[in-house]
Amino acid sequence: MLIGALLRLYTLGTWDFSGGEAWSVQVAAQSLRTIWTLLAREDPFHPPLSYMLLHFWMYLGKSEFTLRLLSVILGTLSIWLMYRIGTYLRDRRTGLLAALILAISPFHIWHSQEARMYELLFLLSLASLDALVRLIREDRPLHWVAYVGATSLSLYTDYGAFLILAAHNLAVAALLFFKRGPRPWKWMLAQAVVAALYLPWAQAFLGILFHLGPVPTGETSQGPRSLAPGALRSVGSVLATFISASLPAGQPLLKLSLILVFGAVCLVGLLALRQKTLSWVLLGSIAVVPILVGLVFSAKTTALFPRTLSPASAGYYLFLAAGFLAVPRRLVGSLLLTGLIGVNMVSLNLMYHHTEKSAPWRKIAAHIASKVRGGEGIVFVDGAWVGVFSYYYRGPAGVDTVDYESRADFPLMRELVNTRRVLYLVLKDERRVDPGRRVRTYIQSRFTLTATMEFPGGVVVEQYQRSGETP
Repeated sequence: MLIGALLRLYTLGTWDFSGGEAWSVQVAAQSLRTIWTLLAREDPFHPPLSYMLLHFWMYLGKSEFTLRLLSVILGTLSIWLMYRIGTYLRDRRTGLLAALILAISPFHIWHSQEARMYELLFLLSLASLDALVRLIREDRPLHWVAYVGATSLSLYTDYGAFLILAAHNLAVAALLFFKRGPRPWKWMLAQAVVAALYLPWAQAFLGILFHLGPVPTGETSQGPRSLAPGALRSVGSVLATFISASLPAGQPLLKLSLILVFGAVCLVGLLALRQKTLSWVLLGSIAVVPILVGLVFSAKTTALFPRTLSPASAGYYLFLAAGFLAVPRRLVGSLLLTGLIGVNMVSLNLMYHHTEKSAPWRKIAAHIASKVRGGEGIVFVDGAWVGVFSYYYRGPAGVDTVDYESRADFPLMRELVNTRRVLYLVLKDERRVDPGRRVRTYIQSRFTLTATMEFPGGVVVEQYQRSGETP
């Protein structure tokens, strides 16, 4: 836990908020009632629990370090739960090794350094799994209450929790077949209580379930994500990310090698647990079901990323731990473990020092604020970044902005352009959002480019003066 905490604290407050983080902070700054209604109306893709928790955390401070510290604490607590589950399902050595794998995981360290909901999702999924294991073994009322509570809270954190809930139900069905599961009537009652507790948010969830589409507000941040096209490549992308995220791009052979080598270790771990029906059924369901169910939805939506599947990584880490300890020759297991640690240290070095986690939006906002005057305008392409810009912007009043994210925004952009003498065009991901450069072409047909400023992270700020007027 100490190792994991230190790795999660390193460089924590040294970069500006990403678009998703800025959105989290802006929403969390509202009242609890407003948070609920705002998300249900404008961003139903994200349930409200993490925003409400961040709302109270903001009383401690609003710096990047302070707001991200909540995720660090949640990520560190997950290490303890991983140890607890591994020890209970097999033995103390397995629990310790699984905790170490989680502690040095670049994937989880990345999300522990974000003011977002993904480490809360992972922690609650582990708490739910821990309660499930114990209620199957001991069947105490407290374990049932803990399971219903943790599962319900996870569903209010991120929709990836539904994938874990599906895994739990499949695992319990299999255990009932082996006559090892909980009493069916108790299990069905627990599921009914979880469903009842979710009713207040059910309308928002059902609304997006039948209208799946692209990722909504704030989800364009960089990071260890992106599912590759095709089912096999999608699974490979997720597994490579779980094993060691932030490896250099364009290294398919390296990532395939990691998947094959450590996938084999997972199989060894599965075989080592074959005598423990509860262990291999539960961990197998946690590791496999979310990805398989996720693949079904990936055909309809681009919103499925490894971060949504993060609870599934617990199954892989526990299988890895059991596999390292069960390799026939202890030296080979030690060498493989050393190899995983080495790969993750390389990945962490790249993540800390060579990855642009966010564009320098504080500097960009300060640059525009020093030049813009009331009555002038700002056009954003891609408009998804307006939230993080607004968080840092401290310019004069009376400056209107337009967020261009698709052709539907063109009339609004045109209206702003036609009523201003000076414009600032902020370009980020222009090729993706406006591949035909319609916005820039329209502005340049009426304005003269007077200044250009380039920033890290692929952000360009262009200043325009209406043609025929003196700058």
